[in-house]
Amino acid sequence: MIGTDLHNAKDENGIFYVRELYQRALDKGGFVTFHFTKPQPNGENTIAEKTAYSYLIPNADDLWISTGVYKDTLEPYIDRSLEELLSFFSKSFFKTVLFSIIFILIIIPFIFIFYRNLIVGVQGIDANITSFFNFINHKTKNVSTIEIKSNDEFGQISKTINENILATKQGLEQDAKAVKESVETVGVVESGNLTARITANP
Repeated sequence: MIGTDLHNAKDENGIFYVRELYQRALDKGGFVTFHFTKPQPNGENTIAEKTAYSYLIPNADDLWISTGVYKDTLEPYIDRSLEELLSFFSKSFFKTVLFSIIFILIIIPFIFIFYRNLIVGVQGIDANITSFFNFINHKTKNVSTIEIKSNDEFGQISKTINENILATKQGLEQDAKAVKESVETVGVVESGNLTARITANP
């Protein structure tokens, strides 16, 4: 086609593909799809869909270059690439699902143990604090301390609560003893024995 003016060349759908390619070249490059003659191995020609790309050659005084490929030539490569891509993603998806299931099966027991210990710790502290307040309010005559089974935060809290329970219990028992001795001493004094003394410290 050397020396041939293709400015008015158009395909069977009326697309002036040379003009379009030139315009894409001026627009810093672009694609144009049109129908064009395609030689066959048997020597015959057919019309096939073609996609071409054009680009303006820098510093070449409005010269541009274009290259294209027929769609039916690309289809086998696209199908094969798509098949490989789908196969890759299918394998990747299967591996991801498998690893996720394994991870969940491994992590669930640890989560269960953690929350079980958390609930047991909170319930133990709650029960002993309730027992302690019942003792202070004279609803019960005795109070039990918390059984410490761990060294974590709950263990430290339980230890502190135990210390306060024992100190308060000891103080209340000492007060009760002092009150009892006071009553007994008052009775002795009233009977005429002025030498009676209170020995318990409140």
